[in-house]
Amino acid sequence: FEGLAEADPLRPEVGEEYAGFLAQAQRGADVIAVVDALLSQPHSAEFDARLQALAARALWLMGLPDEMARRTGNALAHSGISKPLRSRLKASRALALSRVGPPETALAAAEAALAEGDMLGDRATLVLAREALGEIARNEGRHLAAYEHFHELRTLVGASYLAEEIAALQFIDRFDEADAL
Repeated sequence: FEGLAEADPLRPEVGEEYAGFLAQAQRGADVIAVVDALLSQPHSAEFDARLQALAARALWLMGLPDEMARRTGNALAHSGISKPLRSRLKASRALALSRVGPPETALAAAEAALAEGDMLGDRATLVLAREALGEIARNEGRHLAAYEHFHELRTLVGASYLAEEIAALQFIDRFDEADAL
């Protein structure tokens, strides 16, 4: 990516893949740098929204939910975005709101995103919406609900949410199950 000129027609495609790999490696600042470099050039609303979805995950991992909410909100303001991508952005925004918004607003957004993801059969939306619901429940001290969401996440995607599930089990005094996990 860094070896391609800004005018190179492959730069957007290569840059999006590169940002995706960086996101998987949890190199958030690098993801944001690549996304912002790509966003400095005009592209379709769909492409820009895909980039913002990548940026949202990086911002979450970096502990920047305010910026995550701002970017996803701006991306959602544009028309011409596919329904699955729009639902992922809504779920990402709900996740950001779990930290920076009023709990009832975050909960409504997460539940709506979960329903939309279920209707569309979009796994990425379902994962993000469940994570938002788990975060909201944990923040409100509803530890049984948090456990249920994080358990569902582990069922959907594997060990990525194991730590959250174990912590939730500990909060509901199910220490033997937490030890077993």
